[in-house]
Amino acid sequence: MLAADLLRAAFRDVHGARLYGFALLLTLGQRARAGALAAAALDAGAARVDALRHPERAAAWLRARVVRDARGLPNRPQSVAERRTVLGELGMSEAAADALGELGADERAVLIAAVIEGLEIGDVATVMGREIGDVHRLLSSARRRYLASASHWLRERPPAAIPAGPIAARVEAAAAWAVAASPRGAQIP
Repeated sequence: MLAADLLRAAFRDVHGARLYGFALLLTLGQRARAGALAAAALDAGAARVDALRHPERAAAWLRARVVRDARGLPNRPQSVAERRTVLGELGMSEAAADALGELGADERAVLIAAVIEGLEIGDVATVMGREIGDVHRLLSSARRRYLASASHWLRERPPAAIPAGPIAARVEAAAAWAVAASPRGAQIP
């Protein structure tokens, strides 16, 4: 019994912080909601620790649980200032935080899982509960919408006023890649 408890504790230690970060981005900085989603997923995962020994598969399963549970909860009203503050603590610029806030929950989830966390597309499909082709389409759409929103934000503010952050840089680079990879002549919505 003691070995099983140690294994569950190690599982929480390995996955806890990154899972909370995923949930925090998904909920746009709602700390209490992100904490509850991550805790519920970790509890469920710890109960299945024997089946979730492979780190990447466990990460995908846990994130799928967070996404599924988040879909079932209503969003709590949140101010733009609150979102910017919490996401800014993660190194995200105001432009990136606002652009992320313009995306739907599934678009945010796919962008976070694929771009920020760097999960393989098969694992992202697990997270999203969708087929790989659907995930590719959703990811492409999320990148285009993110870039369009961030571009709008940037046009309205002087570049010197925009702080850079590591998370924002990764998402912005992925969005730029999506635009460069789109067919010639395609317009960003």
